[in-house]
Amino acid sequence: MDSPEDNLQNPLEKEAGLENKSEKLESPADLIERETEELNSIVNQSIIIEGGLNTGELSAPEQAELSEIKQEESEALEDWKKTSEAVSESKYEATNEGWRQAAEDQFGIKDFDLEQFKRTVLNDQAVSEAFNSGHDWDYIFDNMSYFVEGESYDQASESFSAMGKLEEEMPGSVKSLHEEFGLSSFQRYPKEILLDQLKEPDPKKEVGLLIFADEDWIGSFDNQSKLWKKIYDQQKESLNFRIVECGSGTSLAIQLMKVKQDFENKASLVVLSSHSDPEGFYLSNKNGYVNQKDIVENSSSLKEILAPNAQMIANACSSGAIKGWARVVSKEVGIKAVGPDEPAAIEDIDFAGNDVIPKYCKPDAYSGYNKGFLVSKKKKGK
Repeated sequence: MDSPEDNLQNPLEKEAGLENKSEKLESPADLIERETEELNSIVNQSIIIEGGLNTGELSAPEQAELSEIKQEESEALEDWKKTSEAVSESKYEATNEGWRQAAEDQFGIKDFDLEQFKRTVLNDQAVSEAFNSGHDWDYIFDNMSYFVEGESYDQASESFSAMGKLEEEMPGSVKSLHEEFGLSSFQRYPKEILLDQLKEPDPKKEVGLLIFADEDWIGSFDNQSKLWKKIYDQQKESLNFRIVECGSGTSLAIQLMKVKQDFENKASLVVLSSHSDPEGFYLSNKNGYVNQKDIVENSSSLKEILAPNAQMIANACSSGAIKGWARVVSKEVGIKAVGPDEPAAIEDIDFAGNDVIPKYCKPDAYSGYNKGFLVSKKKKGK
């Protein structure tokens, strides 16, 4: 393992490196990627050194260096948030350009428009048959922006295909799931859970609540449907499952209130999937950041829906770091809340009696994360 000294970088060298990088920047996306890499490097340094501090192994100079790094981390985080907000202003233009390109490459649509997209989707036999009565198409396309905003063309097509399968089994389910639970990215979720949560809940069961951020910059949640299906299959005899999407702290509070109203028993399992840093998590990229202060101020509301033995699993980068927000949840709400201490995502979840044991993928597997959250890099000597 590297010593703290190996991981410290001379500030002058760092400043020179940043100047060289800034000369090569070509777009806002490059800028935020550079700043997320820099922020991640600083966070990793502070975690490594603070780990030594906890075991009493740091010398006085190392403790002084830690204080400087913590200050630098705070400043870098502020710069990163400002850059992220600036990029969000232009990201939809880039997204629309991506849609146009994908439409041309995959479907031969040279000038993308909504009606052409609608006809293309309807050419999928399964989707077309599910909606052949015209039951929900008008509703869906009237609310098109909610279903595709920020999504790639591929993601939107997969989401519409998932909607078709839901409608085939339960007409009107898409509208209900969207209006009641805020769901739009249907490609993320197992059909079985979505259909189940529209039925009358079993009053004997506690609640399994799966909370998802409204926005997912890189589509990372699209690849985890099998995991949620596994959890559902293992726990459906003891839990009423519910999936919700939230784009702000307000929408999250509304969904928590609905849990309290709709179920006789409380939630014993909560999984929150979002992009995050140690200070908080993003339900959307703009006006959707929930920080540690917000968590503390709303801890009483969270307590009202949680069973005494409840456990919260954060599917969110760096949420379990030293002084990370998952630890704040544990302290303020009085439950077991865990998350990765580095940029990582849940790879698997096991159940051992009443304990929920998440397994997080190695950060190196997510070294491509960018545009909105930390980028993981191999540490020196690893």
